[in-house]
Amino acid sequence: MQLHSDKHASLSHRQTTLRLRCLVLRNCPYMTNNGLAKISALLPRLLHLALQYCLTITDISIANISTSCRQLEHLNLTECERITNKGFQQIASLTNLVHLCLTGCTNVTDDSITSIASSLVRLRHFDVSYNEQVGMVTRLETIALLRHLVCLKLDSCPYISDVVMVSIGCLQFLRTLGMGCSSVTDVGLSCITSLHVLRYFELTFNGVTDVGVACIASLKHLQHLDLSWCTKITDIGLAHIATLRDLRYLNLKECMKITDCGVAKLSSLQNLQFLNLNACRHITDASAASIASLLQLQHLNLQQCNNVTHVGIAHLLSLKLLETLYINQLRNCNVSDQVMSQLRAAVRGSP
Repeated sequence: MQLHSDKHASLSHRQTTLRLRCLVLRNCPYMTNNGLAKISALLPRLLHLALQYCLTITDISIANISTSCRQLEHLNLTECERITNKGFQQIASLTNLVHLCLTGCTNVTDDSITSIASSLVRLRHFDVSYNEQVGMVTRLETIALLRHLVCLKLDSCPYISDVVMVSIGCLQFLRTLGMGCSSVTDVGLSCITSLHVLRYFELTFNGVTDVGVACIASLKHLQHLDLSWCTKITDIGLAHIATLRDLRYLNLKECMKITDCGVAKLSSLQNLQFLNLNACRHITDASAASIASLLQLQHLNLQQCNNVTHVGIAHLLSLKLLETLYINQLRNCNVSDQVMSQLRAAVRGSP
């Protein structure tokens, strides 16, 4: 190795730094505004910047980044809680952004989203989950301006309601939509039936009924559907879900009105690989027999399904691709030695 003088070493280091395209500073609690200013000034060609859990940075850092890193395409500010609306408005000047994550940035407001949506027209991924002020004041009509959006995450945004769904329904390229939004109803779901390329949909902790599930079932290319804790869904809703033949992932945890009749309908989902029926307390061994017809199933959760017994578990032994089976907390499930032996053999024989 050839040694260089301090002067040359410094120059070499600076030139190397200038070529940097991706910088991850995840969970750096001692990163200061001053330190980040010095770093960003050396990185005018930076494309990807991740600052998750850098809890000390403020609007000052965002101003420096917006000035120095004009080519930035990916920006992750997860749980940077000291950034305010002023900082989010400065982000709007980074017009090359295609990916923006503001998860847990608790000062995000409707004004913040309006500034971002009005300026960042190239945005494809936008995550504002876990922000309790979003949707509090306005209908967020400007979301409809993000016409190239393919992924929108609004988990745990309690003020997102049906009026916002009208704007979301305009995002025709959307493939991923995550909404843990308790204020969205069946009416709101009727506004997104035109999202024909949607593949991934989460609507958790919600009061949606079978009417809303019928709207979801119009999204024929869905592959991932999470309706956990949607406690009003019944077997009628499952009949609608059963028409989604491309479905690979289905989470119905705590959908407590589901019975064996509804689970039997799911036997048409021959591409299903993941099924969660945790705490669906009305299902019995008959449901296990129906599930046994899902030959592509790899992961199954039957925790707290207290009417499933060792007889039902025995039905599941025919699932040759099953890799994960959760059956703890089954009060009436006394798995016999014979079934346990068969389970062990199935695990040993799995590919």
